[in-house]
Amino acid sequence: MNCKKSRKMFMDFINDKLSPDDLEEFLDHVNNCDECKQELDIYYTVTKGMQLLDEHPDTKKIYINIDDKLASADEWLASYRLRKMEKISILILLCLFMIFL
Repeated sequence: MNCKKSRKMFMDFINDKLSPDDLEEFLDHVNNCDECKQELDIYYTVTKGMQLLDEHPDTKKIYINIDDKLASADEWLASYRLRKMEKISILILLCLFMIFL
């Protein structure tokens, strides 16, 4: 993935709208490109900051960290891969069971 494609995906990432394949490619790029990570941090901070202020206008302190969002996305992706592998393993076992039945 290049920086231009990554930047087009910022808002979809922030709003949790990337497919697992796109998310994997996006995370690989952003975690290895300091320029994109810094720009994503700005987008994320502004977007989430405005959302939090709309929801809680009396808030005095707001903590927003792109590293938390990236780590959460990495964890979700790992869990998704595990669930996918579990489903494939069950399917293979069922097929083998049917063959040898």
